[in-house]
Amino acid sequence: MSNIKVKRILLLLVLLLTVVLHSCIAWDPVFRYDGKHVDCAATVIYSIPGIESLSMDELLILDTDSYGRVMFAYKATGSALLVEHSDAGYDGYFLFVVIMQASDSENVYFLPEQNYIGKTLIDDGNITNKSILTKEYVASLFSENELLSLQSTNEWEQPLKSLDIYTCAPIELEKQDYHYPNKKQKQLAEYIANPPLKYRLFRRDCEGKYSYFIQVINDYEEDDKTEYTWYLVVLDKDQNLYNGSTSVIKLDQSKDLADQVKAFLAQNNWVN
Repeated sequence: MSNIKVKRILLLLVLLLTVVLHSCIAWDPVFRYDGKHVDCAATVIYSIPGIESLSMDELLILDTDSYGRVMFAYKATGSALLVEHSDAGYDGYFLFVVIMQASDSENVYFLPEQNYIGKTLIDDGNITNKSILTKEYVASLFSENELLSLQSTNEWEQPLKSLDIYTCAPIELEKQDYHYPNKKQKQLAEYIANPPLKYRLFRRDCEGKYSYFIQVINDYEEDDKTEYTWYLVVLDKDQNLYNGSTSVIKLDQSKDLADQVKAFLAQNNWVN
């Protein structure tokens, strides 16, 4: 029996065990960052599609404006969604420059789908498990025009508007011990072919709707890498599909993820 056939059998066994043993599927843990400026780290999690927070991630404050906005750099060790969307392969790292509009004791506020820019870092042996995050390093990757454009798009040095117009997210992310009820899996089975591997809360809106990323294993490829598909779904406050098939999207990883997220949420009457 060929190696590929063996891997296909193992994949089927894994999927079967997922269905049989897990009457409900746990969220994937997404917030493991344990450094300073946790409000900035929370902004990253809720801003950037597919990012996973790990304890080895790094965060560096770059600048603040007169009204309390913070521009910072975040080195992420990657996630399946972002890795597959990049040219870095599975050895890639990511460096983002992100702007947070404001924060208080409970929440962070930001302008979604326009508050970050990013670069893929190819691991040449100099960045693995090493602290490389300095202002000089950031300046070597992002031009002054790129940083100024990001600031302009995020109203840098302009008086803050009412916080109601910004996307709001909690600083203390929910613990990942919540289980996804069976009946919701049955709702999604009509639109998602394979059993989901992971669910991850992305955002909530002001009306109580939820958006989740869902990761699905498709198959093993011949080069021994696992092939994944990612979906984004919107649920109502009772965690039922908000509007049938229009509330499920298969993300196209060959296109800009932020544009897809923005259009999809708008289609589902998302209210920041």
